[in-house]
Amino acid sequence: MHFVYYYVSVWSTGSKEDFEKLTPRTSTTFNAPYDYLSVMHYGKKFFSKNSGNTIITKLPEFQDKIGQRMEMSPIDVYKLNCLYNCSTSVSFLEYCSFSSLNICGMKSCGKGSAKGWKRMSVAAGGPFTDHTNLNKTRGYFMHAGTASGQEGDSAWLETKRMSPTRECHVQCLQFYYYHSGSPSDQLNIWIREFQNGRNSTGNLHLMGQITGQPTFAWQFHKVPLNASKPFQVAFEVRKGDENSTGGFSIDDINLSESECPHNVWEIKNFERILTTADYDSSLLSPRLYSTDGYAYQVSIFLRETFFGVYFRLMSGNNDSALQWPCPWRQLTFIMLDKNPQIQQQMSKQINLITDPSSSESIQDISPWSIVTDVDLSIQPLTVISDICLPGNMFSVFPQLYLTTPIKWEEELD
Repeated sequence: MHFVYYYVSVWSTGSKEDFEKLTPRTSTTFNAPYDYLSVMHYGKKFFSKNSGNTIITKLPEFQDKIGQRMEMSPIDVYKLNCLYNCSTSVSFLEYCSFSSLNICGMKSCGKGSAKGWKRMSVAAGGPFTDHTNLNKTRGYFMHAGTASGQEGDSAWLETKRMSPTRECHVQCLQFYYYHSGSPSDQLNIWIREFQNGRNSTGNLHLMGQITGQPTFAWQFHKVPLNASKPFQVAFEVRKGDENSTGGFSIDDINLSESECPHNVWEIKNFERILTTADYDSSLLSPRLYSTDGYAYQVSIFLRETFFGVYFRLMSGNNDSALQWPCPWRQLTFIMLDKNPQIQQQMSKQINLITDPSSSESIQDISPWSIVTDVDLSIQPLTVISDICLPGNMFSVFPQLYLTTPIKWEEELD
């Protein structure tokens, strides 16, 4: 079966060997499907002698996506793991999309009159689709309703027991939740640590809580963990004191032995915004803070088929207590696609360092050059068409072409 067509007439001289066919005796695909997004795939104009296309994809939607050089695709990773017989991950612990009836070995129970967590594809009051597939195909999520029962009733969902393998004792829990209950309902995130293999009760530690107004949409959430002994993660939904017609749902749980990103700016429907907004209009992030207290903002300039990403410091609550200028600070931007399993996410990363010895550095940022006149009453996802590009806004990704839906993670150390 052909997946691409080669145009021999436009090949440059001497490039024929780059398009030679290989037999199963000399090459293997490890039974993987054809990968248009492989980092090893040639682009549509590679080895062209007249700027014409040398490769035409059989599926037109991949014509402008072949030849990407951001990162290995999930299928690239699968093939490398097969080639070198890698069966375990250095830092990854668990992923669950609840597609299987065994719900990844998790256990559910209820306290009071609560009915516990249920595996569902649709819930009364929402959500009406899981997060993994988002209506593309039927999927499942876990739901704990708060429409019935008494105040304080709770439903518990606990993962299987896991053991930390790294010396740093740092974990990151990432998942999506859907809140359709009352503002006083709670989703509490716990870890239960065990002293040894014989200990069955463990010690509970509250690590995070979600409450407040319902969202009626899938929302990304991250919780830093610090387990140093064998542990479980527990999700508790506790009914509040108000009437509810829904509850809490969770999906696409990822757990890894790594630090959580400091800030995440998730942009929904980004492809639609990019292709319909006026050329060179922009999106502005909310005010974000680094772990040291510096305030900053990210701007995305929209250019229909590609976009630019910029960064600038802003005035913040901690300015009087911070070091100015701020040399030897590192800003890390990571662009991620929206694959729900973090092991299969493709990414693009760039670092900016305020190096005083570099003429191209941002070491001249001082309290007099930070932005103080930004109208933060503007909603973060409002498209702005008249924003100017100040001298102290620094290019991060000057030109990125859209391949898959993305979200942004920003870290400032």
